[in-house]
Amino acid sequence: MKSGDSIYVNELKEIQLDILSAVDEFCRNNNIRYTMSCGTLLGAVRHRGYIPWDDDIDTFMLREDYNQFIKLFPELYQGKYSLSCIERVDVDRVYASVYDTRTIKYEGNATKSSVGIFIDVFPVDDVPDDNKEWLCYKRKLYFFSWLRNIKFLKWSDNRGGGKNIFLYICKLLIIPIPFKWILKHMNVYAQKNNGKGYHMVYETCYGIGYERPFKKEYFDDIIDYPFEDRIFKGFKNADEYLTNTFGDYMQYPPEDERVSTHVYRAYWK
Repeated sequence: MKSGDSIYVNELKEIQLDILSAVDEFCRNNNIRYTMSCGTLLGAVRHRGYIPWDDDIDTFMLREDYNQFIKLFPELYQGKYSLSCIERVDVDRVYASVYDTRTIKYEGNATKSSVGIFIDVFPVDDVPDDNKEWLCYKRKLYFFSWLRNIKFLKWSDNRGGGKNIFLYICKLLIIPIPFKWILKHMNVYAQKNNGKGYHMVYETCYGIGYERPFKKEYFDDIIDYPFEDRIFKGFKNADEYLTNTFGDYMQYPPEDERVSTHVYRAYWK
């Protein structure tokens, strides 16, 4: 590798796997529970690795494990991995990423680099067991997510003109609301049900794509899964979690949907 060299998808996946290996090692050494999640766990179960058209890695941690993780993870782990989270640096989200400090990554049409190639670490919080209470909580959670996204999103040629105009009208309406205020209150609201004895949990800081919470007890039984040429942690009851999240998860999507949803450019520093 040389400074300025482009990083393409196969190399990007190897870098992500190395990051997850480092996170896995750190968590095992510090008795921190984590699990592969979302499409990553689906890939482990259905493909024994990445979903062929996917190119990211997601993990979950219960909030108490997440807090330990961000408290203990060093500024630089193994000489090349660092942690980005709202508790440490000025970021635009309320979940964490572990990234390779030797890389640079541009998301979409961005001209400003985000952190380097990364994997996401999402905190998972307690949510009400009662469906009516859950729906009430979810609506406000989605509202914070909507505010954050409106502040964050920019004009895109891939979005229709009407939607772009609507986006900018919304941006004008929420100008008085500081971005940091949104993140702070989103983070506090995400955790409001912890310690109340509920049995259901949800990825409260980003998971607005998934309609239903899932059982907290899944975190009590986490096992090793083959993933590519590595071994990582996942829910033993992956079937119930994946069915709850994706429905018939063993059914492949239509051919025209088997594409990555991420647009990026990545380079070695």
